[in-house]
Amino acid sequence: MTRHEAAIAASVRDAALELGRRLGDEDFRRFLRKGGWRGGDVIVTVSQEPAEAALSRLITTTTPPVLVALRRPSGFVFLTLRPTRWWHRRQRPLASAVAPETTMGMLSDWVRRGTVVAPRPTPWFTIRTLGRAER
Repeated sequence: MTRHEAAIAASVRDAALELGRRLGDEDFRRFLRKGGWRGGDVIVTVSQEPAEAALSRLITTTTPPVLVALRRPSGFVFLTLRPTRWWHRRQRPLASAVAPETTMGMLSDWVRRGTVVAPRPTPWFTIRTLGRAER
């Protein structure tokens, strides 16, 4: 593991701890429910994490529906991912989904700005922005 990868892993761990603390707050849970989150697996990621790594983790370790909690400097951005019929056919390589230099922050920005249409279908899931929770 490189220093950069170790720093990202530490940032993801810190973000997961912060999300865990925030889930203890009823107002925060109400915010997630109001946005449409009804439960399921959660993937915590940070802006600088390579999208390919986060999506690989998501596809191989979760059961849909999935909430992606993306830690940005200003707070969390939440994306929901709904499965398509390809979800269980996980043999398809991720290289065709995102470029190697794409980060989760870039992916979130593209969805939010409408550069990709949200909800955005991919071979595995549909991406929808749930909301943003500021610090």
